Amino acid sequence: KRNFEKAIQYLEKSIEIAKKLNDKKSLAEAYQEIGFLKLDLLDYQNAKKYLLKAELMFKDINDLKNLEMTYFYLSITYEKLRNSKEALDNYKQSVEIKDRLSKIDAKKQLYKFDEDKKYELKKQADSLNFENKIQLQMAKTKTEKQRRNGLLLISLTVLVSLVLVFVQLKKVKEAKEIVEEKQQEITDSINYAKRLQQGILMPFDLVKSWLNESFIYFNPKDIVSGDFYWIEKVGTKIYFAVADCTGHGVPGALVSIICSNALSKSLYEHSQEDPSTILDSTREIVSQSFSRSKSDIRDGMDISLCCLDTQTNKLKWAGAMNPLWLIRKDVELIEVLKPNKQPIGIVESPKKYAQHDIKLNEGDTIYLFSDGFQDQFGGIKGKKYMKKNMRNFLISIQHQNMNDQKLSISTEFNKWKGDLEQIDDVCVMGVRIT
Repeated sequence: KRNFEKAIQYLEKSIEIAKKLNDKKSLAEAYQEIGFLKLDLLDYQNAKKYLLKAELMFKDINDLKNLEMTYFYLSITYEKLRNSKEALDNYKQSVEIKDRLSKIDAKKQLYKFDEDKKYELKKQADSLNFENKIQLQMAKTKTEKQRRNGLLLISLTVLVSLVLVFVQLKKVKEAKEIVEEKQQEITDSINYAKRLQQGILMPFDLVKSWLNESFIYFNPKDIVSGDFYWIEKVGTKIYFAVADCTGHGVPGALVSIICSNALSKSLYEHSQEDPSTILDSTREIVSQSFSRSKSDIRDGMDISLCCLDTQTNKLKWAGAMNPLWLIRKDVELIEVLKPNKQPIGIVESPKKYAQHDIKLNEGDTIYLFSDGFQDQFGGIKGKKYMKKNMRNFLISIQHQNMNDQKLSISTEFNKWKGDLEQIDDVCVMGVRIT
């Protein structure tokens, strides 16, 4: 952090120099760099301030490449500030400028291709002219008709060959450009989805500051995940959850963003305090979001949601499809809190979610998880891990602290999976009462 602040001081000095020299490009780049550093320091308001200054300067000097990068990081900054509209607008402007740059580059490449092709055709034409001269010299003893027919045949052959070669080269180039463009679009979409999902996941050092004895084992199947964890603090109460959204990869990640935002909206905007009413409100928000689509969307979320009062150690819990496991101190037995068999999403005849109130004691441990761990194929026979093995394993590591438990869970999962493919996202959260 000190290095970032020192870098900002140097950049501010360079701003003064650039202003004196009227060096607009250096001035804009300095504003942009400070904006990036402020974003890394989580100072989103000042990041926005400097990036907006950079935007105006780059517009003024028509620096499209830096302007595209500025819009892109403005979209990330607005997402952190929970301004989805501005985030989307800036992302669209970034994509629009990137498209313009791609078209400009394509025109340059096409011009180079034309020049190269002209040279190649001239070279081939020169070679053919030399060959024709030799043939003409050898054909002097033949009749005039044979000479004309021979020259005509050669000319037609050369022309057809050149046309075929040119057409084939053009098709290959166009096909290559289409493939590269589609690959880049896919890569950009995945990376953007990853950045959006990272924006909804609380940094674990902050989680540890709220829940000192805890761990989160988060292991997506792909770059982005349908599983996610969610945690918020309101007064002495800490809300935390592990959720499993329909699918994995980009589709699952997009559903997870919708569901995570719905949880936060239920807590802060709808002022719901109990896990059961938060789930009721979240289901309503998610259902409304999906019902606006013309398609018959049946995506949704399974979730285990807790509210822990850190002063009284009282726990309130509600679940949609996913349970809560509780292991009391010095007891080799798991208490299972059963969820409602009703996911978060569009369902027929929805019912309110039930709430469970539990008094916890120091040393008790609770676990929230998706189904990715227990459904993983592996072992000697290539079978599923199953809930029974997971229960026994968690009981066997109760003597460990929570950091060691996370390491043990990671080792156990990778050992079980072996060389087999990971079939689903995995998320396991453990919290020990202190």
